[in-house]
Amino acid sequence: PTKVLRARSEVMLGAGRGDAVRRAREQVAAEAVFAIDDLEVLLMLAAPAVDLDVRAMTRSILGRSDVTSIATLDARFRGRLENEEAELCAEMEFLPLPILSPQELDEIGRQRSFYLSRYHQVSIPPEVVGHAIDPPGPDEDTAQPALMLERLDRACVRARLAGRLRGNPSPDMAWARSRNPRAAQRPGTRPENGGNESCGYRHRVETF
Repeated sequence: PTKVLRARSEVMLGAGRGDAVRRAREQVAAEAVFAIDDLEVLLMLAAPAVDLDVRAMTRSILGRSDVTSIATLDARFRGRLENEEAELCAEMEFLPLPILSPQELDEIGRQRSFYLSRYHQVSIPPEVVGHAIDPPGPDEDTAQPALMLERLDRACVRARLAGRLRGNPSPDMAWARSRNPRAAQRPGTRPENGGNESCGYRHRVETF
């Protein structure tokens, strides 16, 4: 089977970002698929200053002919990318991503909740997935379906911690039926602190 590595830009740019990208580059084997979430974040296209080391390593991955690379890019930053990385852009094919329907989001959420529930050892009722696909709140800047997965992941962590406090080693998520799974957030676990190591969704690089 084809090996797929998925890199989460906002997490990789935490502490030791150069080392994180370097390790990701070392993990990319021939004939693999390398997927980058939010390329504009990894290349710091929204910042006045850039990390040239991270850019060089990212270019070395995306430029490999024996690796299939896929990246998401906010359309607002395509102009700067073409201006600063013209050679890289010449090798890329840009495709607009369609907006997913609620039914498609629900299907993705149900599929991923299986892995999240196994990772966190909690049960995720179907209605929780339905609430997680609600539009972003005023304090949320992540788009779907990543937002849904972040909400579910935080909900799992909160349910797990609540179960430990109650002495229940395998809690369910009945508390999350309050129709607000996005409010479930573990204090102190933020990606800028080098990655949320306790949350399954927040790994810097996922391997499939």
